[in-house]
Amino acid sequence: MFRAVRLAVAATALWASSAAAQTVFDIPQARALAFQLETAGQPSAALAIALKLLERDPRDAAALIAVSRSERDLGHYDRAFDAAQAAYAFAETDALRHYAALAAAQALASDEKRLLAQIWLRRAAEYAPDAVTAARVARDYAYLRDRMRWSVDPRFALAPSDNVNNGPTSPDIQIGGLIFTDPSAQPISGLEISAGATLSYRLAETTTRRASLRLGYDDTQIVLGPEAASIDPTLRAAAMRQQSADLGLSYDFAPQPDRMLSLSAHRTGFWSGGIKLVDINGLGIAGTFAPHQGQSLVARANIDWHDRADSALRDATVRVFSLDYSRRLSAGQRLAYGISYKDTDSASASIAAREVSAHLEIGLPPLIDGLSLELGLEAGARLFDQPLFTPEPRQDQFAHIGLTAVWSGGTHFGLVPVIELGFDRNRSSVGAYDTARSGITLSLRSAF
Repeated sequence: MFRAVRLAVAATALWASSAAAQTVFDIPQARALAFQLETAGQPSAALAIALKLLERDPRDAAALIAVSRSERDLGHYDRAFDAAQAAYAFAETDALRHYAALAAAQALASDEKRLLAQIWLRRAAEYAPDAVTAARVARDYAYLRDRMRWSVDPRFALAPSDNVNNGPTSPDIQIGGLIFTDPSAQPISGLEISAGATLSYRLAETTTRRASLRLGYDDTQIVLGPEAASIDPTLRAAAMRQQSADLGLSYDFAPQPDRMLSLSAHRTGFWSGGIKLVDINGLGIAGTFAPHQGQSLVARANIDWHDRADSALRDATVRVFSLDYSRRLSAGQRLAYGISYKDTDSASASIAAREVSAHLEIGLPPLIDGLSLELGLEAGARLFDQPLFTPEPRQDQFAHIGLTAVWSGGTHFGLVPVIELGFDRNRSSVGAYDTARSGITLSLRSAF
């Protein structure tokens, strides 16, 4: 049985009367009245009722939500956020947590704190009572993202593999008809732990043009399998650590809704085992054409200049040309395929090469609700310009097959778990580069 609450409400806030009226409401009615008044554009009256409720119970989450919404309407954004944060802490049901988080996000967004608002929207999505409400949160998130100059794209992945050192399939190396055996040249299992983020800033934007600056960092560390000590006692996981830092500038121009021209420039540094390996400066151009709804055709051309820190002999100029097509299938899956050509010029015989490849990705029918699957295939050939260990230049044929599973049913805080199964094979005319690798990558992907 709810206790009654006496509320003095001015007649101008409730009904027409020449004098103030006093009436009695039970707790649910008082809460409902506060929300009705706020929705009707009377935040002061709603705030008075909500504050009276809090005199009775300072931990009343619903009343705190009403306070937050009313304070936001009155332009008191700090008070609105504090009330919503308290409501979230005191909420005892998922529905109250959802509306408290949503109120916090709205207060922050009104105060131009859009990045923090996005974090609270993810909390609101976690406790959304139904799919319709969750979709509304996703739209609010996209609305904020489109209006933010700054955006952050974090990354994290765990990737167990049977070949973290990219060891050859055989320890035997044939040079000039002689066979040499290197016992340490074997695949070693382990775990790759990758983390990184890209910070982007929108320099300028109109209806047809957009210029952006980005800064990215990635770090991959290795945990070696137990067999590493016996295969190669000198190998240290720290020496296999890979790091990269990237600074880029992009410009997009869309003269018509169905086509866009993109220009880009970047400078990227790579470190291996904590030692600087290479600096890369690059330029790119891409054209996108959408012949029909749900379809796109993209042509790209890139050129990179590699400045090696270990040896100037290994400097290189890399040119890449690609053509890709994608479309949405009737069942909602994606179909994509394309071709690529890569030309690497270098004075080093182990680097200078030409490469051609083709890829295909196709969405598969889901086995269970909430699970989407995509199959990926890639195959190509690589021909090196100069001989290295053999009389003839090295030749490689490489292939990749992967299966990506995205489980929307496991979404938490707007993040969807992703599992990727992959197998890579490189057949080479030089045994030291003949490799095979299989592994699993576990990561998270934003649902919006």
